Amino acid sequence: MARLVLSLPVPLRRHSLWLLALVLGLAALGSWWAYEDIPLVHFHLLIAWAKAYDTVLPHPDILPTPMEGLVIASFSVPTPLAVATAQPGLRPTASIIPAPLATGVATSSPPPPTPVPPPLPEAVLLQGIRHEQQYFNNCGPTTLAMALSFWGWQGDQHVIRPYLRPNKDDKNVSPEEMPAYLTTHGFEAVVRVNGDVETLKRFLAAGYPVIVEKGLICQAGADRCEGWVGHYALVVGYADARQRLLLDDSFLGAGLELTYADMLADWRPFNYVYVVVFPTGAERRAQVLALLGTAADVERNYQAALARAESEAANSKWMPAAFAWFNAGSNLTALGDYAGAAAAYDQARHEGIPYNMLWYQFGPYQAYAAVGRYADVEHLASFAISSAHLSGVEEAYYWRGRAREVLGFPDQALADYHSALEYNLNFRPAQAALLALRQMR
Repeated sequence: MARLVLSLPVPLRRHSLWLLALVLGLAALGSWWAYEDIPLVHFHLLIAWAKAYDTVLPHPDILPTPMEGLVIASFSVPTPLAVATAQPGLRPTASIIPAPLATGVATSSPPPPTPVPPPLPEAVLLQGIRHEQQYFNNCGPTTLAMALSFWGWQGDQHVIRPYLRPNKDDKNVSPEEMPAYLTTHGFEAVVRVNGDVETLKRFLAAGYPVIVEKGLICQAGADRCEGWVGHYALVVGYADARQRLLLDDSFLGAGLELTYADMLADWRPFNYVYVVVFPTGAERRAQVLALLGTAADVERNYQAALARAESEAANSKWMPAAFAWFNAGSNLTALGDYAGAAAAYDQARHEGIPYNMLWYQFGPYQAYAAVGRYADVEHLASFAISSAHLSGVEEAYYWRGRAREVLGFPDQALADYHSALEYNLNFRPAQAALLALRQMR
């Protein structure tokens, strides 16, 4: 360093300390720019930080089991939901029974026949979709941008990200967050669970690409990816002859092919959730609802999903039972049976759920809170926050705040609500909780 200073011209040599400070400042700015705007640099720095963190404070590979001292209830489907649901594509019986005449005498005419849908083509590939390679952790906004490009939208992931992921360390965009963005841009979306290959084919044949959230196991040495993660992809076609679905994947590339069986296996951890995006309009909306069939009714959709999860949990020889139990808990939560949901989540945790599941799905918080298990909520949320290293899971901060507020720690709850909004200023539950807590103080 001394030789370097002596080699400088005299005017610069006199101000070498200022020059050194300038060089170091520029280097720091360059490093920060690389961290913020170069995905590969961002990923490797985060991985290095995560490995150092895990060395000091290691965490298990699965979610913690229920806290000791808690009684685990047995899981059972409530009686109103045990009724078998109608097969997809058929109208429920009640809708095809004619109403009685004004005199109270039932008509003797036979019910109208159920329309038979036309056969689907053997292969479909939708054209006109602009593929994008995602930035770090940005599969949600990128996949949504690709879906919108099919309808002529000219934006990209960088237009959507500031709304859905204001903080680059945000780990996930939930499917339910997408419609809120779309309504201000002339589009709509339906979000449903319990999807299957036939559902995907039906929408594709009608000219609708479908967003799916599924699991992805990163291969050893994969760039910008490690272990099991949640991931979005856009389904753009199928080929019955080869039993393949065709996907545009923001991480793995365009033209990705998955067998029908592999797709279902990857999809299972996320309750077979799917999102259909379409331009706003009554005609489009009616067509999408018709294509949904019985899933157009949200309650029936969750009832059918619950029956499927229960069946998979009981016949788990060829599939991980943990995901089936977790799906059962999510469906019971949506249907308002929180005690049953809590018991199903307990079973899923005993079976072994990936440690980062609560970066993506948040039903356990809601179910446990509803039955008064706030200590479990606080424990799981703290685990999710610590395992995310730089966090970016605003939902975990929100639910930990809710739990701490009930447990008598309002100052800590206030800090958690603030943290949630630091990661996502648009997260409305944290906005409402923060306002309510401030008004109480």
